[in-house]
Amino acid sequence: MSDSIPKGRIPAIVLGGTGYVSGELLRLLLGHPNFSIAGVMSDSAPGELAGKSFPHLAALLGNTAFKSQADIAALIATEPQSAVFCAAPHGAAAAL
Repeated sequence: MSDSIPKGRIPAIVLGGTGYVSGELLRLLLGHPNFSIAGVMSDSAPGELAGKSFPHLAALLGNTAFKSQADIAALIATEPQSAVFCAAPHGAAAAL
């Protein structure tokens, strides 16, 4: 499990990172007692701080940067337990 995930919390991975649904999902996950954000995917903005897209969550997201699809696939492969949430538009979600 990632060193940044507190023990006993489930790493949450969000696909489709820059849209409205992703922002709402991140808001809910950041306030949830059992989840910690492990990664947020955005192929359109990899490396960019997620807080730039969601200024209202910037303080909670800290240095969380968007990851590419390849980075997320590698993250999922290394996490023994994780929750993957898809917030991508329906046309893009099927491919993910």
